[in-house]
Formats: sequence, C-alpha cells, structure tokens
Amino acid sequence: MPVIGVPAFNAVAVLDIDAISFIGPSIHLVAHAAFVNTNTGDSYGETTCTNWSPNTFEKLKELRAAMELDVAAKVFETDTVGALAGSPVAASVGDGIGEHAGIATDTEQA
Repeated sequence: MPVIGVPAFNAVAVLDIDAISFIGPSIHLVAHAAFVNTNTGDSYGETTCTNWSPNTFEKLKELRAAMELDVAAKVFETDTVGALAGSPVAASVGDGIGEHAGIATDTEQA
C-alpha cells in the first residue's frame, strides 16, 4: 500500500541534458532533473524528461542557431560570418555560451 505524505523537496532542477538530436522530422531532447530542497540542498530522486513545451523547443532552436554562429565564427573568414548579419542571433557571434559561462576565451580554444 502506498504511503501518502508531504514531499520534502520544494523545487526541481535540470541536472544534465543527455541527448539532443535535430536529425529526423522532429527534435529529440532528453534531460534529467532532480527533486531538491532549496533550503538544505538535499535531493530526493530524479526523473527523465522527454516531453517539452513549444517554448522550450523555440529556445532550443535559438540555442542551435547561436551555436552555429559560434562555430561559423571559428571556421569561416570574418567577412563570410558578417554576411550572416540578417540572422536574429547574429549579435551573439563572439559572445557564445562559453563566454557567458566564463570558461572559454579565444586563447584557450585550440
């Protein structure tokens, strides 16, 4: 018989993104989230998430476009990347995820 009670956790936190695939007719995204107590830092299990809102998929598409611009900035001539100026995320060239996280600089990347 199940035991019913009040959960000791008060939040959920995404721990990692296990898979993202743009191959095929739809985007495939798998992530793992934990049930956490924000006061104590304790966690109470985790779940695997595979169903996402349209808003999440739109943000993922924006992330993909920004990442493609970051890669393009590294592998194409500067003038070529400048041709992408009409892109809605073109302003993020040279201002990628690594820079936001404070972990990547041009001198650190090989």
